[in-house]
Amino acid sequence: MSHCYIQLLQIIVLTISMGHSQVISGGKIDENFKQSQNVWQYVKEATSQVDEVLGQWQEALTPQTIQLTTVGDIMMHEPQITSGYDPKTKTYAYDYMFKEVAPYLKAADLTIGNLELTLSGKDKKYTGYPRFNAPDELADALKDVGFDVLTTANNHSLDRDFEGLKRTIDVLEQRGLQCTGTYQTKESSETILIQEVKGSKIAFLAYTYGTNGIKVSKGKEYSINYINKEKIAADIKKARDLKAELVCISIHFGVEYAKTPNKAQKEMVNFLVENDADVILGSHPHVLEPMEIRKTQMNGRSKEVVILYSQGNFISGQRSRYKETSAIFNIILNKAPLTGELSIKEVTYIPTWVDYSRVKGKYHYRILPAKRAVHLYEAGQDPLISSSDYEKLKIALKDVRSMFKSDDKRIVEQQTFIN
Repeated sequence: MSHCYIQLLQIIVLTISMGHSQVISGGKIDENFKQSQNVWQYVKEATSQVDEVLGQWQEALTPQTIQLTTVGDIMMHEPQITSGYDPKTKTYAYDYMFKEVAPYLKAADLTIGNLELTLSGKDKKYTGYPRFNAPDELADALKDVGFDVLTTANNHSLDRDFEGLKRTIDVLEQRGLQCTGTYQTKESSETILIQEVKGSKIAFLAYTYGTNGIKVSKGKEYSINYINKEKIAADIKKARDLKAELVCISIHFGVEYAKTPNKAQKEMVNFLVENDADVILGSHPHVLEPMEIRKTQMNGRSKEVVILYSQGNFISGQRSRYKETSAIFNIILNKAPLTGELSIKEVTYIPTWVDYSRVKGKYHYRILPAKRAVHLYEAGQDPLISSSDYEKLKIALKDVRSMFKSDDKRIVEQQTFIN
């Protein structure tokens, strides 16, 4: 803003001084100026420059928004793994699982999810629960449908030990997907993942309560971020020192299948808020838990923090009422036109449900935007949705809306469909 203002003043002063020096010389009209045919050229050039600076000025004063989209656990149980296999080509493909929600993921400025599995390679055998290893083609699908950042610190990070953890990072990075929470080297574990979005720096950190009793290889203790308050506080400070304007923390905690946060979760969230986190993304329960926008004070100024206690299963092979229901969350940020400071505008959500059916003798999994799917069924436009699915979709919608019903008018269900 100040740069535009100074630039505008410089142009005006330069234009006046040029005109003054050429029009008046020793109190007389400069004969050279009289003969000059370029006077209008001077005016045109000056006007053009002024218009350009005014345009920049107007752009600088126009409020901007940033949309961060986040989803919960991305899992691959064995039926899901085989569902993507083509025996003719002996290859895997998983784009179909995300086809219906891809437009919502791609609409964001940045999309993040929790990758709760490893990509350890075919030679390590593809398996689901209890120790997950999925084909690399899943990473292709995640990239294609719009993911940018994946958190990899969770209780399945070491399902194929350090080598599996290391290879998972390789596979993601080869496809241009950023990840945080697990590391190949001590040096990389000391870095903070910062993504620049519309000129704003956003830091992403991730931590897990544990790794199902699987111990980190000796000498590789740096390879995964376990929940450690001292380290978390230091990482947030490091992110701020690197000029991060927003700090987003993914935290793998809580009790599986519990629909309300427990005391330990609440205490951890309070700690994160007190230590200057801006967005807290919970995972591990595999079902939805409440969310809130909390007002707080930090360094003498007021701020707000988005808290999602658990985002549930975005995609998995778990089949029951709450485990197959989730949401896509859009965290909308306001960017102040003069200072660039970020603040929470609203959090919108799109209820989702995992459709499970058999197509041509194979299992078929699809993440469906629930409200849109209900509309398509009622219009007779989705033959894969059965009458039983229709009833489950309506229940899923009711459950998500009930979970996120809030007096805070900035927590709202997104009403528009994206095709």
